[in-house]
Amino acid sequence: MAVDPSASSLPRNVFVRVDAGAALVVGAVAVAAIERRRADGRTRALVLDLARLWVLWFLVVAVNSVLVHRATMSDALSTAFTFRAHDSAQLGLGVGRVILAVAIALVLASLVVAFEAHGRRVIWLVGVLAAVGWGARIAEAEMSSGFARSLLSLGAFADYIAAGFAVSSISRALLRNGPRPMSRFAVVAAGLLVVLGLGAAVFLVGPLAPDGAGVFDHGLWRAVCGTSVVAGVLIGSLARPALMSSTGVLIERSLAVAAPGLLLGHEGMFVAVVRRYPERLHEDARGVWLAANASPAIVWAVIFAGSFGVLVSWMVIAMHHRRTVRSLLPMPLTVAALASFGLLVRLVTLFNVAPERTDGGDPRFYHVTANLLAHARSFPEPLNWLNDETMRPTALHGPLYPIVLSVSSRFGGTQYIDHKLLSLLIGAGIVLVVILLAREVAGSGVALVAGFLAAVYPNLWILDEILFPEPLAALLTTLAVLFAYRWRASPSWRASAVLGGTIALGALARGEGILLLGLLVLPCVVLPKSLSLGTRVKHLVMVGLVFGLVISPWSLRNVRVFVNVVPLSTNSNELLVYANCDTVYSGGLLGYWDFYCQERIRSAQGEFPGDESQTSLRWRDAGLDYAGDHAAELPKVLAARALRQWEFFRPGQNLALGEDEGRHRASATVALAMYYPMLALGIVGAFVHRRARRWLLPLIVPFLGVTVVALYAYGNTRFRAPAEPALCILAAIGLAAVVTRVRGGDSSA
Repeated sequence: MAVDPSASSLPRNVFVRVDAGAALVVGAVAVAAIERRRADGRTRALVLDLARLWVLWFLVVAVNSVLVHRATMSDALSTAFTFRAHDSAQLGLGVGRVILAVAIALVLASLVVAFEAHGRRVIWLVGVLAAVGWGARIAEAEMSSGFARSLLSLGAFADYIAAGFAVSSISRALLRNGPRPMSRFAVVAAGLLVVLGLGAAVFLVGPLAPDGAGVFDHGLWRAVCGTSVVAGVLIGSLARPALMSSTGVLIERSLAVAAPGLLLGHEGMFVAVVRRYPERLHEDARGVWLAANASPAIVWAVIFAGSFGVLVSWMVIAMHHRRTVRSLLPMPLTVAALASFGLLVRLVTLFNVAPERTDGGDPRFYHVTANLLAHARSFPEPLNWLNDETMRPTALHGPLYPIVLSVSSRFGGTQYIDHKLLSLLIGAGIVLVVILLAREVAGSGVALVAGFLAAVYPNLWILDEILFPEPLAALLTTLAVLFAYRWRASPSWRASAVLGGTIALGALARGEGILLLGLLVLPCVVLPKSLSLGTRVKHLVMVGLVFGLVISPWSLRNVRVFVNVVPLSTNSNELLVYANCDTVYSGGLLGYWDFYCQERIRSAQGEFPGDESQTSLRWRDAGLDYAGDHAAELPKVLAARALRQWEFFRPGQNLALGEDEGRHRASATVALAMYYPMLALGIVGAFVHRRARRWLLPLIVPFLGVTVVALYAYGNTRFRAPAEPALCILAAIGLAAVVTRVRGGDSSA
């Protein structure tokens, strides 16, 4: 994972030559394996553990086959069963030998426990394993590539297994006197071992190694360093119960559930990501390299490998405890696993089916603006800036999405692929919020189904891959609905403030988010009769006050740079000219929009004078004038817009028009095929929810909002994004009702 193979730097050499991650895992597994065998020494338990281990390896092979190599089915199966890549150039699969080492640790742990049961000392086994590991590592360095070297590399883990067994024996002996007396000793011993190990790694096998140090010396010191690091970390873990705070325990558990993916998938994820930087990529027999800053690629690799680890950890726990999926749902790990699954679905589709070129139109606007923000350029109109670096202020779109994308730009992720990968995290956030909202309104079982639908439903992940702000708007809209339910359950000033702030952020993502003030907040706050009129008014004021405070920096900036007041954006004015002209009032584009509506006026009248706030009003007036002159046609046009929005008017044409925005045609077709049955189930779910006397209005509000947008502007599948999460929830409620009815139960329960 170095940035340049020709450059010599301390971090690069340390990362290449000290692989403490694998050592820690093998050593930790050795400790855990002995404890598990002591608790359950049955052969069946060992067989099940080995089977689960193979399942994990199969998942690693599958992920690498999809993201990195695109291997054939026969090659993937060959790798899965032999634990060796059929092609030595297949990066990301070297972890197979670590998996085998873990399997050996499991088997040897059973042998150790069997010896202990017969009263035999096992210290000699620890010594033998240490000697085997050191010898294998030294011999491995002397050999060329081949099967013998692969076998020796497997034996090189024996000393790590020995370190784990030794720590387990020390722990068992010391814990007989309780953990408190040994906590300080554990910390001191761990610190010394880790410092000595890493120090030796840097000075004796790293870039500061003395000239003339041979392969034998490097192999010997790698053995000493790796073993000391493993032993130090494992001994330090003995002090955890006495020295770690609750926050530390939470961090430890979070790292623990992500660790399997960081070990099993870090290389494959890194390779998959860096291959998306073709202009900076260098690939040879040693691996893949980037000719410039590799920090973004490393960050993305860690994030996606960690999400893979969360999913793997959940599967391991589920297989180990043999619980039903429903009983696992209340666990936070299950919620995180489902969100991670949604993130990986988006990653796979981005790398395999998404269009490679999305560098025009609105995506280009957001991409360039994000990079300008990272360089403190405020919000200039990006196309003018690219042409001649003219600082012409713009408020064509809301500021929030480019601000979010600029997070990536600030640590070097300035490419389109970096912004797309960041957008995938927004999509995973939608999955998470869908689960939380569904559990709030319908219970855990429905939440699981709704989360799965949100994870796989293409209409929720297509837009992440082409840089549109609708997923961010969908996330914030769904959050606002969730907070509305929570306010209704427990009204408080804090809940009102959070609701107002969330709606404000949604409006800064897409201007129509302001509709939630009227469609969601008013009925949410006004309808409950349990509060006095004065209290309800105060809560409305709180929501409005926080809303105003959040959007005020952007609105005040617009007041400063424009002649006319622009509270959110100018796009809501300008789009009226695209949506009101001959070609969209009849013919093939009825109910849609046409860019040439504006171009025809521009050709006839020239450019309107003034800044963006002034010209947008001129375009608005042109659109409204046309609509007024053709008022008799408005009912037909409005109906076409709404029906097109909900795929009841020319859905096939919508698929073709979506390609112009960068939507993958096959994915959009799958989305349409899923949409109709989900809509039918959603209607059932709405009736069932209402019949059970549960509050339905907040779940209906997103549907009302996107319909209002279609009537005002035009029908577009993309504009429906804020309602798609609510559709997943209602469809899950409907599906649960149908299943219950088929089984003969009460669907309204």
